[in-house]
Amino acid sequence: MNISWISITPKLKTGIDIINAIEKSEFAKLLEQIHRFHSEDPFSQSELQELQENLGLNLKQLELLLQTAFYIFKQSLKVILKPTGLQKQLVEALNFRDDKAEEFVKAWTIVTKRDFGNLEDRFNLTEISWELNLQTSSPLQSKELTPNLQLKLGLTKTHSVDEKNILLELDEKELLQLYNTFENIQNKIDFLQQND
Repeated sequence: MNISWISITPKLKTGIDIINAIEKSEFAKLLEQIHRFHSEDPFSQSELQELQENLGLNLKQLELLLQTAFYIFKQSLKVILKPTGLQKQLVEALNFRDDKAEEFVKAWTIVTKRDFGNLEDRFNLTEISWELNLQTSSPLQSKELTPNLQLKLGLTKTHSVDEKNILLELDEKELLQLYNTFENIQNKIDFLQQND
């Protein structure tokens, strides 16, 4: 199985071998620390020494273990996956042991819920209205048209009657940038649909 969201290198494989060799409970603690601080240095020097002793690893192995866990965690947060799909990819493509993949997915699920919030509480787009105005220059200057778009977005909370209106006023440059952004999004959606 080949996965597009991560590059599988010999160094990564060695790091995964170290992950598979440590106790499940130690791996769970390690992941908790990584996702709690969400940075590449979630451990103090004393914590690293304690971790090294508890796991029975040399410093180089410990560093590779941490780099591997952090890298896979970071990369997995950049893609849209279902937990079961992620677990399957960890086991089949990255050769995680089942118990390690399960712990990884638990930690990943906690972070994605925290980062994306409660999606049931989000706003839904219920109305779009727009008005295009063309501003003309004065009769003394050359006739130049300047487009100005007013875009009104009506939003409603999913499970309540809370409504919110957002009014955007865009000049030609901003309108072109918005158009290009939507075009890029559509191209990515089309690409993903073709590769399903």
